[in-house]
Amino acid sequence: KMSSLGELVAGVAHELNNPLNFIRSNSVLAQKSAADIRETLMKMLKDNPEASSLVSYLEEEFQKIDEATESQEEGIERSRKIIDSLLNFSRQSTDQLEKVDLREIIASAVTILGKRLKNIEFEAPSDEPLILHCNSNEICQVLMNLVSNAAYQVQKVEPEAGPKVGIRTQHSGSEA
Repeated sequence: KMSSLGELVAGVAHELNNPLNFIRSNSVLAQKSAADIRETLMKMLKDNPEASSLVSYLEEEFQKIDEATESQEEGIERSRKIIDSLLNFSRQSTDQLEKVDLREIIASAVTILGKRLKNIEFEAPSDEPLILHCNSNEICQVLMNLVSNAAYQVQKVEPEAGPKVGIRTQHSGSEA
């Protein structure tokens, strides 16, 4: 069942990549076109004193376009991170152990959980690499379960107190 789920998640992630790439390409084209139009119009109107109100109006409208495309880029980048996390999560699980940085696994688990952590302050180690010799998919699943359960409990116990969930790590010699 886990293998089938992994294949399904990978398929969905790949299918989401295609329209996301179209959106990103069109966003870049729209930004460039808007900049070209802005530049051309401003050159045409700069020496016309009667056009000052039109220039002000156009600047406001172009500012709205800039803000919308910036917001769109943030959404695209967030979607890209979610897709990457899903692809990493869906990799065929093997019994092979590999060296991985626990911080990357934590980041992937938190990205996948997304909305479950929406109103929760989340703290994770970020200062130094935490290299583990493990099966990264299994560790990711464990972390997702732990963080999800912790998020559920803190929202239940402290719904108004600004709930927090954190992961702490420590080094013991060469192990994290």
